[in-house]
Amino acid sequence: MSRESGNTEFAHVPSNLTVIFKGSDRCNAGCHFCSVGDPEGKIIEREDVVIVVSRLAEYLTAEGIRSLTFTFHGGEPTLLGAELIRFICERVSALPVKVTFRMQSNLIHMPDAVRKLVEEYHIKVGTSIDPIGGDRVDAQGNDAFPTWLAGYLKMARNGAIPGGIYVVTRSGLGRAAEVYRIAQAIGAATGDRFGIQINPVYAQGRAADGERRLLLTPEEFGHFLVDIWRIWEENDRDISLTPISMFAECFPMPLTPTRRLPCTFNGICSRDHVGINYNLEVAGCGRRLDSRNFVGNLKEATLLEILSASPEKKIVDERAARLRDTECLDCRFFVICHGGCHDDAELAHGDVSHRFPWCESYRMLFGEMEKAYSSREQAQRPFRNVGFDTRTSVPLSMLATTDPKTAPDWAQGQKNRITWILPTQAGEVLRFGSGLAELQGRTRGAVLLWLPNRQVRSMPMWEKYLRQPKTSVGLYEADGLAEASNVLNALHARIHLDIPSILAQEGGVTQLKALLDRFLFDGKWKSQIHPFSRMVTNLSRRRPIQYLDCFGAFPTRVHLNWHDDAASTVLPENFIERMKTESDILLEQWLIARRPCLSCRFLMACGGSVALGDQNPCSPDAMALVETISDTLKDLAAKLAGPAGSSGA
Repeated sequence: MSRESGNTEFAHVPSNLTVIFKGSDRCNAGCHFCSVGDPEGKIIEREDVVIVVSRLAEYLTAEGIRSLTFTFHGGEPTLLGAELIRFICERVSALPVKVTFRMQSNLIHMPDAVRKLVEEYHIKVGTSIDPIGGDRVDAQGNDAFPTWLAGYLKMARNGAIPGGIYVVTRSGLGRAAEVYRIAQAIGAATGDRFGIQINPVYAQGRAADGERRLLLTPEEFGHFLVDIWRIWEENDRDISLTPISMFAECFPMPLTPTRRLPCTFNGICSRDHVGINYNLEVAGCGRRLDSRNFVGNLKEATLLEILSASPEKKIVDERAARLRDTECLDCRFFVICHGGCHDDAELAHGDVSHRFPWCESYRMLFGEMEKAYSSREQAQRPFRNVGFDTRTSVPLSMLATTDPKTAPDWAQGQKNRITWILPTQAGEVLRFGSGLAELQGRTRGAVLLWLPNRQVRSMPMWEKYLRQPKTSVGLYEADGLAEASNVLNALHARIHLDIPSILAQEGGVTQLKALLDRFLFDGKWKSQIHPFSRMVTNLSRRRPIQYLDCFGAFPTRVHLNWHDDAASTVLPENFIERMKTESDILLEQWLIARRPCLSCRFLMACGGSVALGDQNPCSPDAMALVETISDTLKDLAAKLAGPAGSSGA
């Protein structure tokens, strides 16, 4: 960048003002790295809110600012209470500029009254997330992730999908892949790309006192950044990853700066950010409030007077230009870093004028990006939409019965209906005149026949119906699985396996491995086998996942109708009772019970379909089946690619 273009870079006159409003320092969490430290437990008074809004009105008019971003921060802003939040929103909304509200909440508890205000005032909620647990805890010291996930999904169901901030501490070192997979899984649960911002822990508050064990070296944080960036690229950028996604827009060389960089890197944060707390103390931003670097108080002076007289603001205004000519003179990445956050600089050097201590971290990342991005097209690939939209999907109606004759009237009509035909207590099913033909002729929905293996030999009489796309045969017994599968393959029938039930039986592991081997390698094999078929599709095409249990149903989206409860005692593992239990829980309960699934490297393939219906997500044998499919596809892809430098087969 030329000196002339560099001068204009810092001549920005903001049209928007961002106010970080810490109306309280109360909190219902006990995060080990909390930057606030020991709170005073205060909440702003209404008369002080009036002063804040009045001072803002004067400043906005004097500076010609056209829009205001008002961010409820804390502490935990929901503890302000719905009445006070409404009072603040009403007052701020009356300002003579365009107003956008934001809120940074831990989502441990979001009262319904506050949630309604979020919807009414279109408050964009951000949140903090610790997907691997341990450092972000509630007030009692318990891992906050399960409560957070429930709160997050509840917000998402109402259409307000928060973005997340993950603070990297020493606990996260070497676990970038785990963090990324959980972010993927959360996005798939909501139907949107999950947005996560990566921040390093900084030495302030508790992290600077009793929790210094959490602090990172710049090199350690740099390795984490490089790791998660590489994973992001390998996964087609299927989550929103800040600030890495913004950095990617700047490459290749020569670097092209983007105006979308967050405040840490834009070099002009002092011109469009201000922090105000419950005592009406003013600082350069929310972080400067936490470090108690106040530059004035709105009870004593106007905001314009305070900022105009602030020595710190003048230093920070000129900081990026000065760093460009001194400490950062030889850094080719300055154009996308601008010396970083001045609060970090003070924590490391005792002076806001220096560059921040994470230069080495980001230079490590930028160096790897520089090598990888050979063209702008590669650096700016479009994002891929991921997930299953639980807000708009239609619930599945399911009838379970031992008698097909009872199903036709119920089953006709909508496609999102499925009829399970179950064995009777005596194991009898599908005799001539059973009503199956009538059922299949009238229903638009799916039909799943759960058959004992010994009865599959009678299926050729139903070949006409088994070839229909809407019909599948469910198998749940290990003994005789190979013979039953051979018959169904000859009929080109679709097979659905209850893998947990089969694995729980003697010989189940051997039977499933043999069947998977035939499915993958036998050129004469014709039948689709679920969930194997869906795993192959997900892995080979990188399709968005759907969360499915071992029955092929999505939690909370199934309405069950039981015609014959006696059938619930027929099948191994009593899986009708399991299905009842699964249908009664909320998605967040289902995911929390399978929390290890969220960080499993195979979740994007199986979607949970091989998991057990309890706190144990799946068995090692089930995971081995998925791994076999994954390894087979990797080997196939390598063979198709051919030797390096050749065109391949």
